[in-house]
Amino acid sequence: MDDKVPCCMADAAKKVQKITLSNGVQIGIVGLDCVLFEVKNLGRTDEPGIKAEMLGRVKAHNYVPRNAEEDYAEALYREYLGSFERKV
Repeated sequence: MDDKVPCCMADAAKKVQKITLSNGVQIGIVGLDCVLFEVKNLGRTDEPGIKAEMLGRVKAHNYVPRNAEEDYAEALYREYLGSFERKV
């Protein structure tokens, strides 16, 4: 993950990042770095809360099929955990 957070969604849109769902399907997420940064700054430590925050913010700028929300939330949470473990 870049240390530089895009200043707006137009900048973020230039950085579509792929994450992998539990079924192995890769999907592109617009603005993932921003979402990771924003949710991290909330200081939440509860997994359900982090998943809900991540999913809600991702859905603001990305299509998430209703029947895949749980898979997206899980994949986003894995990315959240992994992105901050790499920074340590």
